[in-house]
Amino acid sequence: MCRMTEQCRGACLSAWERRSEWPLTAIALAFLAVYAWEVIAGLRGAARAGTELAMDVMWAVFIADYLVRLALAPQRGRWFVRHLFDLAVVALPVLRPLRLVRLIALIGVLHRGAGMALRGRITAYTAGGVTLLVVVSSLAVLDAERGAPGTPIRTYGEAVWWALATITTVGYGDLAPVTAVGRWAAVLLMIGGVALAGVVTATLASWIVSLVAEESAEQEAATRAQVEVLQRQVTALIERVGHLAGADRPVRAAAPEPGSEADVGARAGAEPDAKAGAGTEAGADVRPVGLFVGLAVLDVIQLVDAPPGPDEKIVALDQTVAAGGPAANAAVAFAALGGRALLAAPVGAGPLAELIRADLTAHGVELIDCAAAPTARGAAAAGPSVSSCTISAATGERSVVSTNARARPDPAPLSALSDAVAAGAPAPDVVLIDGHNPPLARAGLDLAERVGALRLMDAGSWKDDAADLPGRCDVVAPSARFHPPGPAGALREPADVAAWLRGRGAGAVVLTRGSAPVLWWCGERSGSAAPPAVEAVDTLGAGDVFHGALALALACALPGRRFGGGGEARIVPAALADAVASACAVAAASTEHFGTRAWIAAMPRD
Repeated sequence: MCRMTEQCRGACLSAWERRSEWPLTAIALAFLAVYAWEVIAGLRGAARAGTELAMDVMWAVFIADYLVRLALAPQRGRWFVRHLFDLAVVALPVLRPLRLVRLIALIGVLHRGAGMALRGRITAYTAGGVTLLVVVSSLAVLDAERGAPGTPIRTYGEAVWWALATITTVGYGDLAPVTAVGRWAAVLLMIGGVALAGVVTATLASWIVSLVAEESAEQEAATRAQVEVLQRQVTALIERVGHLAGADRPVRAAAPEPGSEADVGARAGAEPDAKAGAGTEAGADVRPVGLFVGLAVLDVIQLVDAPPGPDEKIVALDQTVAAGGPAANAAVAFAALGGRALLAAPVGAGPLAELIRADLTAHGVELIDCAAAPTARGAAAAGPSVSSCTISAATGERSVVSTNARARPDPAPLSALSDAVAAGAPAPDVVLIDGHNPPLARAGLDLAERVGALRLMDAGSWKDDAADLPGRCDVVAPSARFHPPGPAGALREPADVAAWLRGRGAGAVVLTRGSAPVLWWCGERSGSAAPPAVEAVDTLGAGDVFHGALALALACALPGRRFGGGGEARIVPAALADAVASACAVAAASTEHFGTRAWIAAMPRD
């Protein structure tokens, strides 16, 4: 029963403080206005008596508020001890020499009016605290000093100048109070100024630290939840892929280990299926072959009205899960447009890796797993990274959080592919590298040089460990975020970036800039291609789709091309211009659909 009474009193206290905060704030500001009028105007006689009476009435309201809060406090003794400052503020001004303490109550009342939110406190302390300290102390020192013999402070302007110099700890010394009351006002101003600066600084630092900690904890919790969801979806997706592949597909347990020499050789030398050979003599596969080397991750994509702010949870409008990464998305686009796509990337083991394999298989991409085996006995192989992607429904813009590559790469499967090609397996017509996993990229370029394939680099943004790769490529396609080092800092102008790349040995340069026209340089010519105007729904992966479409168009433009056998890895400006325009159209169309795969189903079919 006693506990219930305390709870009721606590609720009543909270209600009283909530309902009285703004009336008390208004009374406090009125108190300040009356006092300022009295001091600045130098009222005397009846006028001054009237202002004093008005301030006494308003001060009685503050005393009544203190008594009500004390009566409603659930544990009065504890509340009394914790609010001794409030008692001093309402009691000490009864003594006329200490009546200036009344003005301190203004800061406390405005603090209550700002609420308990951290941002409200910071705003109240910074704006209200500084302003009130300067105004109140200026009035107090002017009230005490005016008329005193030898005082230099005789006007309100001089009082404000003195207060600003004191609170900022400058202290020129040109103005200083000479009365006891004025000096006590100076002491309170000094203490208040130092305390205010410390409180604001500490509160702001604590706020920033708490935001970082809360965001990290929420991201970890969200990641764990996403992993659990993905694990539950693995079985269903694998069954779906098995259904699409057909009953005559060999069971996985009897297949070679993914990424092994036997698996790579089997893929490279496999006979084309009936679908690929339909409409050709003897079922020969005449598709251009593309080898894509680099990064494969798992994209968890959420469509939202707007990205969440700090400490905010939102509900997604739609979601999808797919294999991602520059090389993986480019390989999917290459296969969707009619090419034969091989992806060499470290994927590793585990349910997330199976999800990537299932998606790639469903979209016609042959995976060459280049994940290194675990070094420690009994250790589990590192799985793939997960990219958390949010798409803004209003603009189609994306936000991505990812760890990039986690699985350690092993170039051995690419060496096995090279041996298979030397033994007569179809050779790639184009090799695309994305700058991730540089050891794999170098092995892929070695193979391209050996068979005469076109070498294309999705340079993306600048990466220090991939600085040597552009010089080995026939075509380098950086983004607007590619800023190589220059003599006076990072290069940012497109022409300077292109000159830097070509000076390092790149044959041609294709620079993408989002929805802005794509710029290209080839031989002595340069040009641009504007993407078609579309209503963008999702821009995630659009650049990767561009590179996959560019790889296919360039492979088809190789003079004297022999699909499956490589060709002369040289292009002319006209062919590059046509390939860029074609890739722009495909990439723009991909942004009209949510997710990185929906555009494929919407493609017009012959």
